[in-house]
Amino acid sequence: MRSRIRDLGMSAFVLAVTLWLAGCWTYSLQPLYEIGDKHLTYDPALTGIWRADGDHDCELVISADSTRQFYMIEVTAVGGSKSGDCNDPGAGKYEAHLEQLGTSRFLDASPRGDAESRGFIAPHTIFKVETTSNSLSLTPMSDSWLCNATPDVTRNFGQCVRDSDSDPNPDFFITASTAVLQEFIQRHADDENLFYTPDSALWHRAQASGASK
Repeated sequence: MRSRIRDLGMSAFVLAVTLWLAGCWTYSLQPLYEIGDKHLTYDPALTGIWRADGDHDCELVISADSTRQFYMIEVTAVGGSKSGDCNDPGAGKYEAHLEQLGTSRFLDASPRGDAESRGFIAPHTIFKVETTSNSLSLTPMSDSWLCNATPDVTRNFGQCVRDSDSDPNPDFFITASTAVLQEFIQRHADDENLFYTPDSALWHRAQASGASK
């Protein structure tokens, strides 16, 4: 199951935020948002060109449609380089929606392009979002925390998948409905064990965007 899901588009899922997360992934089969969702929101501060700390060759180009409340994220190579993972055809375009749950905000990103055009189910990856005028923090969910949580915490929420009993990097697949997912995320929004902060979660603004509609 694990390898098949990755084959159905995960290999193309090279969103720069997750390039260095030690191979751990948290995917949701259902989105965090619904059309007309009262929690959907828009923040123009997310738009622009963002570059990560450290020696990474990718940058995020985020544009938005404020009327329909969604973002388009494109992963490109810094400086227009023609080499590296950031130039894989169809691998670097994502649609994202911003949700305000309680006092915290979360970005639901889903790949667009090759995986979608081939009829595969596009998974959703959820990040906790914090912004200032020149910085963007995208904090992912921890597979390790979810896989090691007590059954009462993750019951009816999803499933941990390991290659073997000793697999140090399991994957957690969220199967819960959007309503259950929203409730779970809001309840654990401030849990630093679930929303852990990798060394390179912080992005800095390289250029403001004028691409919002």
